[in-house]
Amino acid sequence: MKKIICVFLTAALILGMIPSAFGASATTVYDESNAILLSKTLNIMVGDTDGNLRLDNYVSRAEFTKIAIAMSQYRNMVPPSSTTSFFKDCSFKHWAASYVRLAVTNGLITGYPDGTFRPEDTVLLEEAVTVMLKLLGFTSEDFGSSWP
Repeated sequence: MKKIICVFLTAALILGMIPSAFGASATTVYDESNAILLSKTLNIMVGDTDGNLRLDNYVSRAEFTKIAIAMSQYRNMVPPSSTTSFFKDCSFKHWAASYVRLAVTNGLITGYPDGTFRPEDTVLLEEAVTVMLKLLGFTSEDFGSSWP
C-alpha cells in the first residue's frame, strides 16, 4: 500500500510540473483562491492577525509543524496550551508549543542532537518530506540511514 501511495505522489508531483515546463499559467491547472479557501476552512493555514497567508514567505519549522498537525489525525487533539517543552529553545509559552509537543509525542518530528528544535528556522525540504511521509504511515525504519 505504501508503494502505491509513493507512486501516486510522485506522479502528482511530476504532472504538476508539466504546465510550467510548457509555459502554461498555473491558474490553468488549479484555482489558487479555492486552495486558499480550503486551507483556511480546514484550519490548516489561517494566516497572520490580518488573515494574510503570506504565501511568498518561507515556512518556519514551527509553522510547518502546525500545518502538519492540522492535516493529520491529531488535529483535534491539540491542547489549548502546553505546560512543558521537549526543547530548550521552544518554551512551553511559544505559540506552537502544543503543536510541537503533539508532533514529537506521535513521532512526526524530532529536534536536533543538541536538544534544540529551532522553531524559527526555515523548514528544509527534507524535513517537510519526512514529516509528510510519516503522516502517510511510513516510519523512520522505512527511510534507512538517509533522508527520503
